[in-house]
This record gives sequence, C-alpha cells and structure tokens, in this order.
Amino acid sequence: MKKRSLLLCPPAYFSVKYKINPWMNPAVPVKSSLAQKQWQSLVDACNNLSSSVNFINPAPNQPDMVFAANGFFSIGKKAVLARFRYKERQGETKFYKKWLDYHGYEVIDPNPIKYEGEGDTLLTGDMILQGYGFRSDKESAKIIAAAFPDKKVIPLRLVDERFYHLDICCLPINKNLIYFYEKTFDKESADAIKSHFKKAVAISDEEALSFALNSLIFEQTVITNKNANQFTERVSKDGLKTITLDMSEFIKAGGSVKCLANEIWS
Repeated sequence: MKKRSLLLCPPAYFSVKYKINPWMNPAVPVKSSLAQKQWQSLVDACNNLSSSVNFINPAPNQPDMVFAANGFFSIGKKAVLARFRYKERQGETKFYKKWLDYHGYEVIDPNPIKYEGEGDTLLTGDMILQGYGFRSDKESAKIIAAAFPDKKVIPLRLVDERFYHLDICCLPINKNLIYFYEKTFDKESADAIKSHFKKAVAISDEEALSFALNSLIFEQTVITNKNANQFTERVSKDGLKTITLDMSEFIKAGGSVKCLANEIWS
C-alpha cells in the first residue's frame, strides 16, 4: 500500500442549513461544541495511529467544507479537483484548488463533468473504485483513468439515494478484502466488486445505516462510528481492530469518519 497523509478541515462553520441528501434536516440543529469535540477525537485518533494530519482552513458560508474527502482525489503530486453537483457546495472548489496550488500539485479540473473527490473515488492497491450516479458523473471514471494510467479503474453505479457517495457504502481494506452494501449497487457493479476481491463481504441494512463503511483503515485498525456495533463484531472476526468514535453531529449532514478525512496518497 502506498503511504498516505490526511487532510482535515475544522468544523468552525459546520451546520445543516439546507437539504441536499436524505440525511439532512435543517430543522434539526447541529450542536457546534459537540461537533468540534467529535472532530477533535478523530484528529487525536489519527495522530495516535502515527498518521500525518494536515489541515485546510475552513471558509465562511461553506458549512460542508468540513467533509474534506470530497474536495479532490490525489496520488503523488497530481490531483483531480472536485466539481460539486449542488450549488450549495460549489463554492468549496476554489478553496481546495488554492490549497493544492500552494502545495505544488498538478491540478486536473474535470469541469463540466461533476465529480466529488474521494467521496466517490477509493484507492486500494493498484485499483481505483469509482462511484457514480448521484454526485459524480459516469464520465468521471474516464478522467480518473486518464490521470492515473497505471491504475485499474472500476466504475461502480450507485442506485440508492441514501448512499449517494461510494465512501458511505464501500470500504476496501486491502486488495483481498472489501466490505460493501450490495443493495446500493446495480447488479453489474456488485458483480464487479465480487470479481475483483478475493473476499467481498456484503453487510446488513443495519450496518449500512449506521455509517459503518464510512470509516478509515490503518493497516489492521478501522476507525468507525461508535453505533456500528454489528460491524465492529464482524471485522474483529476478520482479524481487524476497531476504534469507535461518536460521529452523531456529522451524520446529521450525511457523513461520518471517512467523509471528514481526505487521504493524500504519496
């Protein structure tokens, strides 16, 4: 596995002011102090696992910028920039581009194709899983393949709007093992997952709805949402350790552990 660091965005302006996915309800306010505490618990957990954690400054009027995974996908010094589906998030792009430019990246802009970074792009070994259907266009797979020609890109179509990003319904552990929520993929995509991994584990409805798959993997340790009890029992049987964190405030906006962290692959 390639080395990686993480990029996170502090939740200074995080709130739920609009509804662009089924999880969001502006009538249910975010508890800002609790969100800050939960976010810091993730930073601490990543630091304790010897990860290099970097930060991008939050921007006013960009409440979802805290979900840094969506800003871009990168390997080495090449990055594909996000072009968000909804106007409510489109203002984030310039801030992520500024960060990438400052750090010397070659930036590929997919515009006018819609593309939402690591929300829909997951690297595991020499494979890139590329989700599409709700936030990223199908053509995004071609852009990723052209940007990273040494990787095998596997397009995967999402069909359940509750799981609008790939990183909510798919967790590759390594080139041999993946957990996924089969019901949110069309048959061709589910079959593709099964054919590319020696062990493709279809999780239950309960696990999927607990945001179990929106997790970070550190070698043999998975950081996941604390309410994913069934999932933590499952992965322990596969020899994995778990760290569980309360992500309740971020789930109000349809995100959890993985959504908060952009994995920067070197």
